[in-house]
Amino acid sequence: MKKSILILLLALTLTLALVGCNNNQEGGENNGVPYSYTIEIKTDTGKLLSGVVAELFDANGEFIDYKSSNDQGKITFENLDKEAKSVVISDVPKGYKFEQNYTLGGQNTEILLETQLINEGHQGVKYQLGSIMHDFTVTDQNGNEITLSKLLEEKQMVMLNFWYVTCSFCVKEFPDMNKVYDAYSNKAGFVGLNSSNNQTSINSFIANFDERFNYYNGTEANPIDVPDLTLPLAVDNQGIESAFGFPVNPATVVIDKYGVVSFIHEGALSEGQLEGLFSFFTDEDYTHKEINSISQIPSPN
Repeated sequence: MKKSILILLLALTLTLALVGCNNNQEGGENNGVPYSYTIEIKTDTGKLLSGVVAELFDANGEFIDYKSSNDQGKITFENLDKEAKSVVISDVPKGYKFEQNYTLGGQNTEILLETQLINEGHQGVKYQLGSIMHDFTVTDQNGNEITLSKLLEEKQMVMLNFWYVTCSFCVKEFPDMNKVYDAYSNKAGFVGLNSSNNQTSINSFIANFDERFNYYNGTEANPIDVPDLTLPLAVDNQGIESAFGFPVNPATVVIDKYGVVSFIHEGALSEGQLEGLFSFFTDEDYTHKEINSISQIPSPN
């Protein structure tokens, strides 16, 4: 009799244990503890994105919950009664590549978004330091099409210089710019953009550059032998300069390898400053930085 009672008690204990396990699976709790997840949304430039919506789904693809990222790019889900296996994000700002679906990597998941150029025109665009560039195509003095996205596929940076043919400081800056760019052209791209003159005027400017340079440099009586101007120069017919809102020329912008506006400068730059910029942004160990002043650029070794 005692043996039968013991057997019945053992059977009852096993049954209750199985029921408890089944309830745990169906209820979705992890050993009695509700599920919690933290997701961080950041970019390859280190920027943390707010306002990105994340939706959680279970192993069967059933929706669980959704929230938006905070100012630190984080989303926290707590007290969930189902285990989440994947996340779908939306409301991602323009200029970032992202997947349709991400697998959750446990309680803490980092979603890394790749920066990409925006394939829209420049109408209504207002660039500032840290902006992602819109792609564009212009034609230089030799009839070559220059597309920003193609340059960035091959180069580690692209310098934009804004100028016009009667700008004395632009003219005096060009020889140094020409010299330094030639030295870095295997790693850097360059486009001189002119929103004031047509291509005929630009071609005439290039053909007579030595005369123009000596005139503005005050060396007409004893002309300086200036090398041919070979910088790629093009008409800005897409409103790129307007998007930057420069009040004066020359002005220089550096777009880093991520396609982000990383340096903006109004006024002429010296040979040493130009070399510093090209050296800094083409360095093999470069990681995204936004430079507020030319004084922040170290002198090249």
